[in-house]
Amino acid sequence: MRARLPSTPTLIGLGLCAAILAFAAGDLVHTESTLPDAAAGCRKSDASCREVALRDQLARDRAAEPLQDRYDTRAWVYSFGILAIAALTVAYRLRTTSRREWPRIFTNLGVTGVWLGIAAVLLLLATDGSSVAPPPAPLLMIPVIMLVAAAAGTLTGRAEGW
Repeated sequence: MRARLPSTPTLIGLGLCAAILAFAAGDLVHTESTLPDAAAGCRKSDASCREVALRDQLARDRAAEPLQDRYDTRAWVYSFGILAIAALTVAYRLRTTSRREWPRIFTNLGVTGVWLGIAAVLLLLATDGSSVAPPPAPLLMIPVIMLVAAAAGTLTGRAEGW
């Protein structure tokens, strides 16, 4: 089977989603940069340096709490924006293709959801321990909804004999 290039509306949708993701990443980096700097590493034998480092980290974590709360709110907006673009792209593809091609659209949606889920888990693991990190719920909501939509579309297609 020969791989096809995505259609122009699909590429536009992917581009818009990538722009939202880039903006969200920039927002996260900017939010993290407003925190006070973390203390430098200390030797195990230097107790006073470790005490200062712990105090600095505690102050950084306290300062990060309100920033994390505000970023969490914005992360929901980013997630719903990506889902809206994905829904519009899938709706357009369903409208412009024959019913015989619909199962492939839902298969592609499911595969995309799996890859996004893997990327989301890797991102959560990479940012674990950061003072300001992407919240798991809006991040994982995107692949979960894509997988549910793909499963529902596939089951409906099989039931109706597409």
